[in-house]
Amino acid sequence: MKSISQQAVAKLINMESQPNEISQPVAAELGAAIFLESIISRITWSHHMILKDKVPNIGQRFWYMLHTLEHGISRNVLSIQIERVVYLTVR
Repeated sequence: MKSISQQAVAKLINMESQPNEISQPVAAELGAAIFLESIISRITWSHHMILKDKVPNIGQRFWYMLHTLEHGISRNVLSIQIERVVYLTVR
């Protein structure tokens, strides 16, 4: 057992001596561009937190995101609309 742990430690030491090169692939850059154009990036973090806490259904969350953008809804109004289940009445 001692030889196995010594081998593992030796490998870790060898890995530490090698240079770490971090490169970002083109796919990640495209992902960032797509994200910035998406609806998710257009509403505030506080709106996201309200949606996450109060709306378990992903489809309904997306609807509330669209509704928020179309009508410029504040966090407080969003909370009230979720409590009143506006999703079912406006659709």
